[in-house]
Amino acid sequence: MSNRFVNPYHFVEIGDKCSKKSINEYPSKKGITGWIEYSVKTLTPVFIPNVTNNKAFQKRFNVPNMHSYDFFSYEDLSGIQEGPVEPKAPVLPGSEIRGVIRSAFEAVTNSCLSVVDEDERIFRRPVEVKAGKPGILKKKGDKWYLYECERYGIKVKDNNKDKNRNFKSELKKYKWEHEIWFKEGGTYEKYIKKNKSNKVLFKLVSDISKTEKNGYKKGYLHKGEDFVKKHHESIFCILNKNDNSIEIPKEVVENFKYSLKLYADSKINKHLKKGHNGYKHINPKDDFFLVYYHKVCDSLYYISPAAMGREVYKKRLKDILDTYSPCSSENCICPACKLFGFVSENGKNSKALASKVRFGDAEFVKTNSSLFHKPIVLNELSSPKISASEFYLKKPNEKAEYWTYDYVKSKHQNKKYVLNNPKILGRKFYWHQKIKKVEEAKEKSERNVGIRPLNAQAEFKGKIYFNKITEKELNTLIWVLTIGNSEEHAHKIGMGKPLGLGSIRFYCDSVKIRTLNAEGNNIKHAIEDRNYDINSIENELRNNPGFEDFLKLANFEKAPTPVQYPSNNQNKEHYKWFANNKKGSKFHQNLTEVNVKYPYLKKNNNENNKKR
Repeated sequence: MSNRFVNPYHFVEIGDKCSKKSINEYPSKKGITGWIEYSVKTLTPVFIPNVTNNKAFQKRFNVPNMHSYDFFSYEDLSGIQEGPVEPKAPVLPGSEIRGVIRSAFEAVTNSCLSVVDEDERIFRRPVEVKAGKPGILKKKGDKWYLYECERYGIKVKDNNKDKNRNFKSELKKYKWEHEIWFKEGGTYEKYIKKNKSNKVLFKLVSDISKTEKNGYKKGYLHKGEDFVKKHHESIFCILNKNDNSIEIPKEVVENFKYSLKLYADSKINKHLKKGHNGYKHINPKDDFFLVYYHKVCDSLYYISPAAMGREVYKKRLKDILDTYSPCSSENCICPACKLFGFVSENGKNSKALASKVRFGDAEFVKTNSSLFHKPIVLNELSSPKISASEFYLKKPNEKAEYWTYDYVKSKHQNKKYVLNNPKILGRKFYWHQKIKKVEEAKEKSERNVGIRPLNAQAEFKGKIYFNKITEKELNTLIWVLTIGNSEEHAHKIGMGKPLGLGSIRFYCDSVKIRTLNAEGNNIKHAIEDRNYDINSIENELRNNPGFEDFLKLANFEKAPTPVQYPSNNQNKEHYKWFANNKKGSKFHQNLTEVNVKYPYLKKNNNENNKKR
């Protein structure tokens, strides 16, 4: 197993249809009101930030622009620079606990996926790496058209393959997309060992002019991003064809403009601080653009300012979640939203349903060891990459070599693609890891975070208040909180879940029911203990898709090892694993074929790649 590992997260299966119905179809008997008193114990180091100071350990770690936080408490740490003293009364915020329990509740009751951003645009560099075709994107009236072009290379750096003069100084007089007249002057070729012949990459330019000349062609100057080995800029020349224009849907143009934003975002474009200007010279409000494009299937286009650009997918999560989309109406509501409530953001037609449960903060009680881990810098964490379709989407069919949110390429299709009807793998949960200490980051930069986590063995107590809920909802809530009163299973909370932080276990101490009774002109209330029955509800929950997956992922005592983000044997650069995993324009490993029962992936190293 030395060459195998477990990805930090996997997915709880969802079914063909979410359990939704009108709120009027749910039991309408008078509900019960009261609260649950519970205890919680940390099984690993846990961290929830006190956001009143994002430079709490600045002097200790001495990393410019890096954020650092102390553990959450009611203390205001504003202005502290030396490093705060350990909180005497750490707190597990009710909002954090609510999020944990709601996610688990949704999983075991076949409810909706309430926290997804349905409108989020999904993007990725193509799995099959090839340069896009040159084109001109132009607006006429209220419609957009794409014109196929031929690219000519204009020399800006001396090289042996182009005997024409160097135009670098002259091009300073021309702007991006500037009309230019040029004369052809040979071809730029590459020798192909396999075929023992030269391949023409593009035609060359021998002369340019700002005005029309005999024997010169009309084109438009495309100045791409600068880099050390760059030897040519480009001139785009519209191909002389009858009806050379293709009408492009507005949503494709909007995705192109969104791609421009990605290039200008330093969190996404890692080269922005290394000389790349993020195509800032392109004004998204223009109605004329020099672009590169890929055509996939009959009507699917991807347009980018770069030859090796990203694909911004047509489909978004709202297009593929189907009935598992977040609830937005009482006429079609899942069990979780009925209990926890929902807010539907839809302009003037926004809808909401009040929650029937309220989570109080869990306050510290005691510990059997030192309360806090020493302040430490975590290994770099990144946001979820839902664009990694080999990890987030089901494999469409047995012959599929790779697939995206829009299309799929299967074996023996001769480079043809078919539109994809994608299915998500399910609900994302993190595996437990039995860590006692947090691993210190070897390399520290502004992308890391410094923290002071709680140690294992810290105990807290809190309450969950409920108002007019059914016995079934109460029993289900307690089952989810305690995961069936299991001593093996646990939840995950807070920051650093992929690194092993955040494992906690809840215990139900008691259930209190409040009743109101009218006696004459007076209203009297009474508090009584209530027994609960989670055994019968567990039998019912077992019928829901994903129940067994959830139990497997939540099992702390039988957690698989080793858990780590994908990396090669020789290094820990995660992106290289993903790059190797799609070599040859196909996915070599994916999470569809690595299920929760046997979640092991292989490490990709140089030796494995040579064998492929």
